[in-house]
Amino acid sequence: DATRYIRIYTTPAARHSGKWDDTKYRMALTTDDVPISIKEVYTRIEGLQIANTSFSKNYGYGIYLWGATGGDAGGSKISHNLFKNVQTANSYHAGISSVADISGIVYVFNNIVYDFNTTSSYGIQLNSDVAGVKFYVYNNTVVNCTTGYYNGGDQDIVAKNNIAQNCTDGFGGFTFDSASNYNLSNLASDAPGANSKNSTTVSFVSTSTKDFHLAAADTAA
Repeated sequence: DATRYIRIYTTPAARHSGKWDDTKYRMALTTDDVPISIKEVYTRIEGLQIANTSFSKNYGYGIYLWGATGGDAGGSKISHNLFKNVQTANSYHAGISSVADISGIVYVFNNIVYDFNTTSSYGIQLNSDVAGVKFYVYNNTVVNCTTGYYNGGDQDIVAKNNIAQNCTDGFGGFTFDSASNYNLSNLASDAPGANSKNSTTVSFVSTSTKDFHLAAADTAA
């Protein structure tokens, strides 16, 4: 329940600093499988590095929510993780994805996702056809993905303070919740919210080394 939950996390010594680090804890499978599938309510995934490295087929995900349901603020939380894709073939990959029958409340925040750029691939892909489901997507950075943030079902996704850069479509799918705001995209007419910024390119520390911290001199974000 909300006070007795599953927590999969890294200690401070084992946690990445927001840039991929082979000396820190990481998951990079060498078989066709999903690193983490969540099928339980009240699950926390915090501080991991997950690479999609070796899928020889379609539908490769970093974290996949199958049936994680929770009807209150203690629902599943995916935070402070780093997802990268090095698979250059096949389709339908995603850093974070959920199935259509998921219900309850899910929080996705403070994650960095990049290079999910094969056909029909996504940085963060959230699907649900269940009435009352709610996704809160805050403070994420998605770079170089086919679609950055994707609403795959007619449900509420509240997106705030997210960055999409160098994606074919930054924010796609169904309409995001009207409470969404303060997002940023380098594409025109893309990020949802009255105070969001479009056609705006941010400055990262180093795109060549995949360090997607905002540069100290950045003024766009």
